[in-house]
Amino acid sequence: MEILFCRNCRRQLREEDRYCPYCGEEVRGYGEKITVIVPSGVTKIEVRYEENETAQEETKGAKDIRLDGVIIPEPCYLAALKHAVATGSISISIVQRRLSVGYPKAGKIIEWMEDNGFISAFSGSVARKVYLTREQLEKLSGKAD
Repeated sequence: MEILFCRNCRRQLREEDRYCPYCGEEVRGYGEKITVIVPSGVTKIEVRYEENETAQEETKGAKDIRLDGVIIPEPCYLAALKHAVATGSISISIVQRRLSVGYPKAGKIIEWMEDNGFISAFSGSVARKVYLTREQLEKLSGKAD
């Protein structure tokens, strides 16, 4: 028996999943496979994904990306914000297409932008307005594009 795990959030996947239902990351190839040998007569098993200590130390040492005190969880969030500022509007479908991410991940990016006051609130099927200007983004990030 083979069990698939998401490479991003380390949760168990089904074989037919194209995107992780938990974090929205696209499952490229087959994800991380673990082969489990189940003795005959066993009907239920518990599977847990644990990283080794060196991998945990590497992630602890990683520094957060910040924009004037606002934590940017991943580089794709900043890329989506830069695209929003450049075009003047943003939506979940635009984030999906531009960054090649799934719907849940794109939704999280949009929520993050809204929670930090970078874009307007949801207003039906209309793309959200961007409140952040290019000059403000450059000032926040400390470097010009």
